[in-house]
This record gives sequence, structure tokens and C-alpha cells, in this order.
Amino acid sequence: MPTTLAGADLSVIAGIAAAVDAGESDAGADAADAVGTEVVSTGVGGAELMPDALFYDPALFETTPKGVLAGSAMNGFDKAIESLYARTRTAVTDATATRAVRLLADGLPELSDDPAAMDRAVAGVVLAQYGISRPGEMTINVIHAFGHGLRDAFGIQQGLAHAAVAPHALRALADAGVDLSLLAAAFEVDAGNDTEAAIAQVERVRDALGLPASLSAIDGVDADGLDEAARVAAADSLLSYAPEGYDLTEADARAVLDSAF
Repeated sequence: MPTTLAGADLSVIAGIAAAVDAGESDAGADAADAVGTEVVSTGVGGAELMPDALFYDPALFETTPKGVLAGSAMNGFDKAIESLYARTRTAVTDATATRAVRLLADGLPELSDDPAAMDRAVAGVVLAQYGISRPGEMTINVIHAFGHGLRDAFGIQQGLAHAAVAPHALRALADAGVDLSLLAAAFEVDAGNDTEAAIAQVERVRDALGLPASLSAIDGVDADGLDEAARVAAADSLLSYAPEGYDLTEADARAVLDSAF
């Protein structure tokens, strides 16, 4: 019975964050003398994680603290976005992701004002999850790779990371020649298949959720850690689902993070 909008409940993957004694981690010999704990993030995957049934009640989502809900919503929203340019996309995932983008772009900005907005947001997240719910063939890719890099470097929640970096990652994809016309079509932007107009819609949803527009606005993020975030992002396994022919180098990742900072 989910209560957040990230959507991982309907998938074959799960993230794990655990607080452990610093001396028990694999961080190296120096960690043995550290005081306190550290948060270790990792993930697991397998067909056995797919639930037999899920019960989505919008009223339950409304009990979730707004800050938690907003961060999770950005994560779920980006799953729909990424499904529209993943190399593993299909005609069916194109259809479900397009509908998800429209429902989420309509519902998320109105969560505080429209009683029916949560219904649209929940339906959108369910549809967004379709593409990543197949064992061995997910559709999340570049934006989520940046989210993992920023999480590992700074320990921040992925939704916050996505909020700041997604527009810049999308511009980098467009500059590299990736076709984002399906995304523009999903947003039904007035300018037709205009990439920048589509990115503006992503920013509109982010801003309506009250999420940070830059990495520098997130507590705990500083420029000194961007090299590590870029290194992790460029090595992320989810890049195997990135658009055909797209290669995220460490230097490219750092450039995106710099623009997002």
C-alpha cells in the first residue's frame, strides 16, 4: 500500500539506505577509527521483488508529509520522462509514459489546491512505472544516474537531486543530438517539438512542488564534491539504458553538474 510517489513499489528494484557503524563499513582502514555512524546506500533487484498486488489509495498519499511527497514525486515524474528516450523504449512504454507525463504535469502542481489532483498524480506514477517494471529491461537512465552520483557524494534524497539536475541533463542530451520530440509531444507544448519548451514544463512542475532549482540551494551540497558525483554518475549501470549512441563521460557529467550548481 504505497504512500509516496516515487513508484519503486511497482518494480523489480529497491533502494536501501542503512545507518551503520563507520568502523564496520568498507570505507577503508581510516573508517575503523571514525566516531558515530554513516549512511550506506545501495540497491537490490530481481523478479521476486515484484509484488503480487498493490493497493493505491490517494487518501493515503495525502497523509504523507509534503516535503517527502514532493521529493518522491519528482523521482516518479522523471521515470516517465526518461522512458520517452530510453534505448529500451517500446511502442507500449511510449504510450504509458506519454499518458504518465500528462497526468503528472497536470496533477503535481495542483496537489495543494485541487482535491482530485492526487488521483491524477497517483495514476500517473503507476503508468510511469510500467517501463521499469520488466526484469532486465528498465527505462530509467541518465537523470537517475546523476541522482545516484549526487546521493553517493552528498547523501541527499534523489528527488532533490533530480529537481536540480534534470533540466540540465535534458539540455545536455539535446545538445548531444538525442531526439526529445516524444517528450515535447507528451507535454503538448505550444511550440511543437521544441526541446526548450518541454524543459520549461519540467521546471514548472519542479517549482510548483517547491523543490530546489539548483544544487547550491540544497543543504550539504558543495562544489568540492562534484568530481565524486560526476565519477559515480558516469559509471552508473543505468546508463546501459541511455539513448542509443549517447555516452556520458565523466567530463560531460561534471559539466552538467556545474551548470546545475
